[in-house]
Parts: sequence; structure tokens; C-alpha cells
Amino acid sequence: MKGYLHSMIYLGGNKALFDDTCAKLNSFNSFAEARAMLINGPAKDYNWSSHEHLKMAEQFIRIVSRRYPKSVS
Repeated sequence: MKGYLHSMIYLGGNKALFDDTCAKLNSFNSFAEARAMLINGPAKDYNWSSHEHLKMAEQFIRIVSRRYPKSVS
């Protein structure tokens, strides 16, 4: 539950936005797609690069990255 609440905070506390973001993330086939969506959407809209948000944003992105298989080079 703690992760869910923190994620909600970094999406403006908007449950509908959180649910929509999760649905979009689940529709992607790669972390690269997910990362691009986060960078151009919530990260920009909610200023994830600010000092107060950066650590939690990094943790959230790390959790999201685990959803996708590692690419083999």
C-alpha cells in the first residue's frame, strides 16, 4: 500500500490518472516505451526532477522498469 500511496502523490493524488497511467504502462512492450511516456507525461507535468520529488520518482521508475523483460544484446 505504501508504494501505491507514494505513486498517487507523484501523479497529483489523482486516482483516475494513476489508474490510466498504469493501464498505459501495462500496454507497452518495453521499458523504453514506458520511460518515454513517463518522461513526456507525469514527470514533466508533476515536476519529478525537483529536489523534493527526485528520489521518489527514481524509485517509481525503477519499480516500473521491473515490469518489462530485460533486452538481450
